[in-house]
Amino acid sequence: MERGKISLSLPGNGRVLRQEVVVPEEFIDPISCEIMTIPMTLPSGNIVDLSTLEKFYSAEGKMGRGRSDPFTGVLFTDQNKPVAAVSLKARLDKFLLENCDEPSIKVLPRTLGKKPVAPWSSYSLENTNQNTFRGETSSNRTAQSVDQLLTHCLEGLPSYIDEPPPKKLKIGCPKCLDPFSSNSDTYIFKLPCQHTVCRKCLCVMRESRNVSCRECDQPFIFESIERHHV
Repeated sequence: MERGKISLSLPGNGRVLRQEVVVPEEFIDPISCEIMTIPMTLPSGNIVDLSTLEKFYSAEGKMGRGRSDPFTGVLFTDQNKPVAAVSLKARLDKFLLENCDEPSIKVLPRTLGKKPVAPWSSYSLENTNQNTFRGETSSNRTAQSVDQLLTHCLEGLPSYIDEPPPKKLKIGCPKCLDPFSSNSDTYIFKLPCQHTVCRKCLCVMRESRNVSCRECDQPFIFESIERHHV
């Protein structure tokens, strides 16, 4: 049997019916020779399944070696590392969905599992609020593989969900360290550099002709000062 072709002989009406599905070469892992689930593109340009990579990592780790390209032996870096073959994954899922009813596709390893696919009409109504399917359909398994692909692609990306909210900055006069609040009778002024200063310290600065911000030393003119409301 040629590589890329999966055939199955089925008896029927006293004669043998032969059904054959040709699996494109691009869907087959060059190392395991099995149809891929989550194809990954290596820096060398070769494409292998994610599970094949994980088995290779495990074997290399036992020998004290780091993760590398199984075809070249070059260690992976942040710039050169496997990436998900998204377009190939889309074509693979389309192929499996179009041929999900073919007997030779149902027995494929890893992608569709070993259990037979239950028909859509096979369900239970034991609970009036829930319909429990007796078998896992091909589309459900395909959705799970897509979830695995997304999870792998999102690994290592920063998360903004669990980060604590930013703390409120306390506004106060950098000269006298007097904190400002909405209940205070102190007049507050904002300098062109966006720093604030109280009225008392501003008067002292005017008398001493020191017209620079005490926070950043940026010079300013008094005509550019604005009243700031807390």
